[in-house]
Amino acid sequence: MKIKSILSYCVLAAAFLCAGAANAMVYQFTLTGHDSAQWQIDSERVPDYTWPNSITKFLLEPVGEEYAEVTFFSGTNGGGFDLLGLVEVTTTGEQLYTGSESAPVFRIGVFVLDSPAADRSHTLTISVAPVPEPETYAMLIAGLGLMGLMAHRRRKRAKVSAL
Repeated sequence: MKIKSILSYCVLAAAFLCAGAANAMVYQFTLTGHDSAQWQIDSERVPDYTWPNSITKFLLEPVGEEYAEVTFFSGTNGGGFDLLGLVEVTTTGEQLYTGSESAPVFRIGVFVLDSPAADRSHTLTISVAPVPEPETYAMLIAGLGLMGLMAHRRRKRAKVSAL
């Protein structure tokens, strides 16, 4: 009986040690205005192409037979972004990310951007949705298992004391 309780405490301690913080996010981009589109980029993803102090480019999931790509420009290059594939949009405005081109951190919020080729304005909304890490699920399963074990032991003790 004592060995089972020690073993259950060891399992609980291992679950806490193996569990990490759920910090991965998915950036959700929503373009509205003259053109509209939606796409997502994982916060851990490395850009497909970068040019120092200039641009950051991501290839997006295929749309039909073609790949779409989005290029974000630094503030020194007019800010904004260029979207090809989903819709053909080029905008200027604020720089939409901080950090380096090889490891951008996108700014969260609503941005009003202009299209220089045509008299059009667009609104880009950038939001995040947290994604649970596998360690979070492992800790949940370990906790449910321990609760089940405790309930089983209580029922067993209740039967013994009833006799």
